[in-house]
Amino acid sequence: VGISTTYWAALGANIASRLIGGTDARSAAAAATKALFVECPSAADWAAKTPKECERLASAVTFELLLDLLFDLDETQFYFERFWEVPPGNPFVTNWPTGKALNLLGILPAR
Repeated sequence: VGISTTYWAALGANIASRLIGGTDARSAAAAATKALFVECPSAADWAAKTPKECERLASAVTFELLLDLLFDLDETQFYFERFWEVPPGNPFVTNWPTGKALNLLGILPAR
């Protein structure tokens, strides 16, 4: 699952661009997902939504599952970010190729 899915879901849960503990991240993710379901409780409600709005729900659910299944939330801290700036003021966006490049350079270990 891509970096952008987790970043946009974290942004929707109001936990992006700051350090947050795993259990707090999970609580925020659950609240954000629940809010989307409260907004549209039935399939008919979702049928009237745009693809982008449906993507928000899919990202929120995926994010919540990632947190539940892949991490020891009591021992983990997160910093969800997509837009970075490296000195001296050079912006860049992280994505899969960024991670692969770091891996190939030996900066990021293979998983």
